[in-house]
Amino acid sequence: IPNLECTHGVLSFDHVLHGSITFTNFNEDATNSSQPLANTTVSMDEGRGYTEKDFGRSFPSLWIWIQTNSFRNNPGTSLFVSLARIPTPIFGLEFPGFTAAVWHDKELIPFATWSGAKFENLSISSEKVFMAMRSSKNRRYFEYRVELTVSRDAPEMLLYAPV
Repeated sequence: IPNLECTHGVLSFDHVLHGSITFTNFNEDATNSSQPLANTTVSMDEGRGYTEKDFGRSFPSLWIWIQTNSFRNNPGTSLFVSLARIPTPIFGLEFPGFTAAVWHDKELIPFATWSGAKFENLSISSEKVFMAMRSSKNRRYFEYRVELTVSRDAPEMLLYAPV
């Protein structure tokens, strides 16, 4: 659909990382000059990466976003799920939609509104998110079913719209 308020794209489902990130803590002294207190460097070498892009003029009013590529027994496997209330440029109408995919054994398995995939179950509580979804069956893909439970132990954070 053209002119949606936000467009999402995955650039890489899984890749090996090389390099490091350095965090510098600063202390403001009385003369307003910043004096570094400490540097902490974290190596990213041999870590796993995922890269996506979002662009547009706004973000949906409601959304859930889940991504992981930390599968200890299946390195190279990645999962992402994005559910949203999607506003359209047509009279301000909105519809529930989602896009999701599993990257496994160098095969992309899509689960998305546009592909005919369906949610069989979606349950959201303050402790966890549970979802079960089924891909559509077509000539290119077998029918797949994914069930996942995500703990909500991590703190929530505000995600700002793209600019």
